[in-house]
Amino acid sequence: MNQITMLVQTRFPTLVLLGVAAGFGMLLAELLLTGHTEGTQRISVLTSVLGIGLGLMALWVSGWLRGLVIAGFALLALVGVYGALEHREGGEGREAQTQVRFISEREEGKATPPPLAPLSLSGLALLGGLATLAKREEAA
Repeated sequence: MNQITMLVQTRFPTLVLLGVAAGFGMLLAELLLTGHTEGTQRISVLTSVLGIGLGLMALWVSGWLRGLVIAGFALLALVGVYGALEHREGGEGREAQTQVRFISEREEGKATPPPLAPLSLSGLALLGGLATLAKREEAA
């Protein structure tokens, strides 16, 4: 086995947590660039910031704080599901309105996030929770 493979295998949870923090950072950038910051949309911005914090915090915490970080990730996963439901809420009338909005915004050159984009937040949060659970606690 080469040294890079050994390094990745021994530090896998840490590498995943760094990737999760970076993923939340990219999600935050996307939200800010698309102007997804009004009303209840602010929840996604806040949860992205919290995801970055939890991902970085998970690198150093142990004991009951580790459990708190895992619970935080679980809560963020639920917020992502709520966001996906919020995007879908309103039935066919809203769907047609959304399609018109997407077309008109595309014509104006604006990008819109996909309706299921909040599930990326859920996926990152679940991955972060699992990596935190898998991370070995450092000897005190």
